[in-house]
Amino acid sequence: MNSAVIVKVEYRFAKDTDLSFSDLNIIPYSGRLSENVSPKKAGKLHQVKLRFNIDNVNPDKDALLNFISDIPIHIKAYDANGRIHYIGDDEFQARLSFDKALDGKAGSFNGYRCSIDYDTPYGAVVV
Repeated sequence: MNSAVIVKVEYRFAKDTDLSFSDLNIIPYSGRLSENVSPKKAGKLHQVKLRFNIDNVNPDKDALLNFISDIPIHIKAYDANGRIHYIGDDEFQARLSFDKALDGKAGSFNGYRCSIDYDTPYGAVVV
């Protein structure tokens, strides 16, 4: 398993003709990327997991995250060492899920805990 601290995450919609990525505005250094490789009868299965936080719960972020979680996406994650990890492709898409944290206590986290899961026979592409 390899792991990386993530400082920035961008997304674009799978099979979109516009190849530009949009920033998800995560909390820098809140992200973690890991990849596990499991041998299977048909070959290797790469399970890529990206976890990160986004601050400040609000209706605009609710709408964006709900929209993104409903459709396949491509992810570009930047780690603290300057490498870029591409997660998702047209054949094996990445999916976003999230939890909204509104604890209502002093000092508690008010934001989104997001995760992107990606299972593929190839793994994440690192540039």
